[in-house]
Amino acid sequence: MASATLTRIETTPDLVDRVYRALLDAISEGTLAPGARMTQEEIAEQLAVSRQPVLQALRQLKNDGFLHDAPGRGLIVALPGPDEDHNPETQASLAAVLAGRPDVPASRT
Repeated sequence: MASATLTRIETTPDLVDRVYRALLDAISEGTLAPGARMTQEEIAEQLAVSRQPVLQALRQLKNDGFLHDAPGRGLIVALPGPDEDHNPETQASLAAVLAGRPDVPASRT
């Protein structure tokens, strides 16, 4: 039996990672300001993706401390607290993700 020759597929970040990075970029640039409400529907529409990768990216951003629950409002961009600027884990996560390191944030590995 002859083996088929397959064309190699280039690896690209999966859709959840791309949505995560787009949202993290918007948060770090101030496009999504602290206190801004985040809805799956609006994000999915703006990024032209389905709601599922948006939901997963929002969960990851919440786990990484960039979003918080707002009772009755869903998720909001985290308001910087007095010690947020000095939180090395959050700062390292943000810096590493924006630099494109696939191994950070640690909670996503």
